[in-house]
Amino acid sequence: MRLTFAEKRLNVGLDKGGGMFDQIYQRRLKADIETWIARGWVSRDAAGHILAEAGKGDGRSRLPMALAGVGVICVALAITAFIAANWDGIPRAVRLFGIAAMVIGANLAAARAAALGRHGIADLATAFAALVFTGGLSLVGQIYHLPQDWTAGALLITFGSLAAAWLGQSRMTLAFAAVAAIMWQVLAADAHPALGLGEGILSLCLIVAIGAHAIRFPARLSRWGVILLAYVVYGRWLLMAAEQGAREEGVLSIGLSALPAGIILLAVALERGSGSGSRFARWGGGVRLLARSASEASLLVLLALLIITLVVALDGANPLPASVYLAVPVGLALVLMLVGIGVLIPVARQDLAALLVLLAVPGAVVCVLMVVSAPHQVVLTAALGLAVSVGIAMVGVVSHQSFWTLAGHGAFTVLALWLLSETIGSLLGQAVFFLVAGLVLIGMALITARSLKAAARRDALKAGAA
Repeated sequence: MRLTFAEKRLNVGLDKGGGMFDQIYQRRLKADIETWIARGWVSRDAAGHILAEAGKGDGRSRLPMALAGVGVICVALAITAFIAANWDGIPRAVRLFGIAAMVIGANLAAARAAALGRHGIADLATAFAALVFTGGLSLVGQIYHLPQDWTAGALLITFGSLAAAWLGQSRMTLAFAAVAAIMWQVLAADAHPALGLGEGILSLCLIVAIGAHAIRFPARLSRWGVILLAYVVYGRWLLMAAEQGAREEGVLSIGLSALPAGIILLAVALERGSGSGSRFARWGGGVRLLARSASEASLLVLLALLIITLVVALDGANPLPASVYLAVPVGLALVLMLVGIGVLIPVARQDLAALLVLLAVPGAVVCVLMVVSAPHQVVLTAALGLAVSVGIAMVGVVSHQSFWTLAGHGAFTVLALWLLSETIGSLLGQAVFFLVAGLVLIGMALITARSLKAAARRDALKAGAA
């Protein structure tokens, strides 16, 4: 199968906001390019274009924009501070006109820059307008002695920044809108923790609007912003369910394990099953980049919850009531995970990395469920936790994703150190634990070996048919 550079670039996430992993990929690309040439996948001329294009994506090319972004923030803060310092000496009309003129002028400059193809300048100008608008809200409130309402102010800043981000195609402003939306959620939760129906619908609309921008104009900061906003909204929903009768720790543990597991399974199915001829091939690169970031963020949430649950809750321990599983957000998260399993199964039949994800990710949820529902199965639960972390690391090795490898190794290290401190005083406990852990890992090794042999046979058949 002919490999295009666009597909390789998408698989490693060489988009705006890359860093250390981009450099790792570029080194591997240079090492692999000769092999691709020898196998006839790319010509030498095409290889030269690939290496030239990859070189444009290093962190140094983004340094001027990063410095300019910090400079724009400093200028906006300087203007706001200057107006505040000369508050009594500037007439009210001049203050209002000056704020409005800067916002309108910056947006007009952004539109002009975009028309000329200077998208970086347009992005900075739009972000400057959003920052001045944010500072202007506070100043206008002081002018007219309006009562302080930080929650409404954060929401208004969200709307203004989101509108500017769409009109100016600004990634920096979109990230600012995501931060403002998160602040609105935090302030609203502090005022009234329950997520009302109106706030819930509005939150979903904001998630869709910010997520659509992150898909249309891909940027890593935008994607992580909308993912964090989605988790904050879901967290408020979980807390509301906990206050309605279910035990809080049970709702949080199950919901915050099943939801990221479902997201990871669906994202991996989308990514690993998006090759030519796949039913997922019609999805654009922005969707797949968002899916990659969602799976990475969700992996952090899942592993962090797994570690916290094992280390903190394993000794605590009355089984949770059945009402926990009947909570609506918990039920929907579990359904999402089951849907993800069903979608990933066909992909896992032909892809080793997908098979490992199918085993490890639901295994992490099962481990959490065992802790909260059958808390006295210490040895089996701990062994399963170690096996899950090893499986996550294996996914990274097989699919050449450093993030998964580091996450799996980190989780394994934390769990191993904790288990060493817990079992060091009991030789019998150590023996049983390592026996169970060894059997689980041997089982995973056998499954992996058989999958590799099956993949090799399929590749040989494809090569013969070609």
